Amino acid sequence: MKAFVIGLLMSVLLCACVSLPQEIMFVPDGEFDLSATAAPDARAFQIVFVSKSNEAICLDADQWPNHLGQVHMGSTRAQVVANGRIYPAIDQNFGYCVGPRCVIRIEPRQRIEGSVAFSEFSGWNQVPEGAQLRYVVRPWFCAQRPGHNGLR
Repeated sequence: MKAFVIGLLMSVLLCACVSLPQEIMFVPDGEFDLSATAAPDARAFQIVFVSKSNEAICLDADQWPNHLGQVHMGSTRAQVVANGRIYPAIDQNFGYCVGPRCVIRIEPRQRIEGSVAFSEFSGWNQVPEGAQLRYVVRPWFCAQRPGHNGLR
């Protein structure tokens, strides 16, 4: 019985020493710009993320289009608004990514560029006149996740 009580006390003490993960601090809208422009010659929307922050900003890699202009779970991230209708992107599934290579780091006041292919919206080769892309990202301050992509 004495060994059981000592074991229980040791377990409680060990649990008390474990630190809980920090809550992620997402980047407020005013700390970055995200723009999208139709590029008919490229058959894609060109998107640009510009950091206005003095801290490094990170995105999970699946929040940004891949080199083919595809978007992971696209219908929740990218929609075209045209002629009073909303056209969601095709839902691609890039799988689950773990580790530092799965994070895109944007240094303070820097930018990244990407593109979303028109074909991701119902297989279009071109988009209707005046179409606009709505693209959603949820960036976070890199310092909030130590160990990701060489972060502090």
